[in-house]
Amino acid sequence: MTKRERVMAAIKGEEVDKVPASFWGHNHLAERSTEALVPYLLEQNCKFDWDFIKVNLSYTSFVEPWGSKYRFDAEKGPQLEDYPVKNVNDLRRLERLDPTKGMLADQVKVSKYLAEAVKREVPIVHTIFSPLSVVARLCGGIAKTPTEALAVQKFMVGNPEELIEGLQTITSTLVDYAREVIRAGADGIFFATTVWSGDTLTKEQFEIFGKPYDLVIYKAAAEEGATFNMSHLCRENIMLEDMTAGFPTHVISYDCLSPRNPSLKEAMSRTDKALCSGVRGATLLNGPVEAISAEVRAALEATGGRRLILGPDCVVHPNTSDKHLLAVNKLPKGP
Repeated sequence: MTKRERVMAAIKGEEVDKVPASFWGHNHLAERSTEALVPYLLEQNCKFDWDFIKVNLSYTSFVEPWGSKYRFDAEKGPQLEDYPVKNVNDLRRLERLDPTKGMLADQVKVSKYLAEAVKREVPIVHTIFSPLSVVARLCGGIAKTPTEALAVQKFMVGNPEELIEGLQTITSTLVDYAREVIRAGADGIFFATTVWSGDTLTKEQFEIFGKPYDLVIYKAAAEEGATFNMSHLCRENIMLEDMTAGFPTHVISYDCLSPRNPSLKEAMSRTDKALCSGVRGATLLNGPVEAISAEVRAALEATGGRRLILGPDCVVHPNTSDKHLLAVNKLPKGP
């Protein structure tokens, strides 16, 4: 099977010659420019023989155009210096952005150049942060911890109308952006929820402040012909059904090895989507190879090798050795 055939078969729950796999992590230096990121992603895909390319962008590209300021640290990546939403009135001052201009346009070009290079042989999914994730960063969030959500949680309770106005502006921008990346050649979007899970969001809050905005972004990608949308449900205590049921998404990416998340076997019974998971970033970083192989075998056994794409719990640590990543693809054809 070709890589595209393998991934599409896995999405449909059909038999594959081997379970597809792809892993991704941040390279802060490469993420600073299209000219550096495209060859890096192509090199990584070739080195590890991944079945699709996940366009891993710097999250600052979704907030700098609205006024967030960062200082670059080669080791730690972008370090927040200032942010635009300091009070409720700032939510109303956010303006709709044009994704054909500036930093957002530069990110669209990544998928364009990748698509031109792989000539549809390798599927491409392009990262987009959820509107709630973007607004959390615009409010000064600096890390994927529950504290990042605090300012937004306060707006949900005290200033819901202003928050909704800000979310509408962000969403309209991301809808246009999603359309542009699919038109540029991406096969779908990798929709990341970052800090938002059952630990930071109630179902009622998601229905009001999350779902209406997330859904239109997925739909925009689908309307442009996306065939490989991925929902990345970050963190623990994920909202599996709430954030994916009825959405035009094809794959759910999450940490299946957290005791506070559904196992692969349980998730298989709760959704008809394909699942992308199986190996934790900590295992990839620390090894040994036998531990990585054990997690791969467990994932195959839990799913029967159907509706499964082997992937990480989130992002792979930059110090992960090539040896450990190469071990992922040394797997049997089935369980």
